[in-house]
Amino acid sequence: MSLKKIAIALAAMTTLSVGSFSDTVKDFTKADAQLVDELYNNAKEKNIDNALLALNQLEESNKILFDAILLHIKNNISNWIREDAHIAGEALAMLALHIDNKKKRYEEIKRALKNTKSTRELQDKILELIRQNNSMKNFIQQAVDIAYVCIDAKTTFMFLATTAKAKQDIVIDDYWINPFENDHETLFLVSAQVARLDIDKIFDLEDNLNTALIWKNSNQPKIKPPEANGYNFGGIGKPHFKNISFI
Repeated sequence: MSLKKIAIALAAMTTLSVGSFSDTVKDFTKADAQLVDELYNNAKEKNIDNALLALNQLEESNKILFDAILLHIKNNISNWIREDAHIAGEALAMLALHIDNKKKRYEEIKRALKNTKSTRELQDKILELIRQNNSMKNFIQQAVDIAYVCIDAKTTFMFLATTAKAKQDIVIDDYWINPFENDHETLFLVSAQVARLDIDKIFDLEDNLNTALIWKNSNQPKIKPPEANGYNFGGIGKPHFKNISFI
């Protein structure tokens, strides 16, 4: 799919399923990588006019990434993790790798160009692309951190829902977090059954589930974070929630 078609499709969507997000990332990274290759090849051959043309197209591509794809990540990451954490994680990793590869190619282009009057405009624009690329990398790092919080929320909810049903015959229907908060100590739980209980029974249930949560966190296996192109994956397998509360 062309970048123009990707932009039109994304602009028409207020929400995006995790499958559609994954397909969009595949199409975008493929088309964007072709533009980077065109810029590199033209710069290497000192074809400045064609290099500037490819660079201008990359500027438009970055606008799609900033204004559409990254916005959808911000608005939908929590729902994507609920829908399919594996697909969401793969798509984020694909985008992260693409952004890192772009940085390497930009550095290669800088080295291929001699600092002359004819290449000065191209050099300045490449420096701006590198700056934008660094901003994208920072955003993706934030998205990765949020994704791990959302994954922990989902797995913690499933554990507590199973515990409550098995030990007290209580059905927990759903959970809620604000993934953009700096402090994720409390996982909020939703239960129509609990809402009908007396307040003292609710407090007792919360105490029991908080005890179960402490046991889960203390017995959670340690996972060695993968090393990948300067990204920090320290949130993998890390317990984020210290207590629960019914809302």
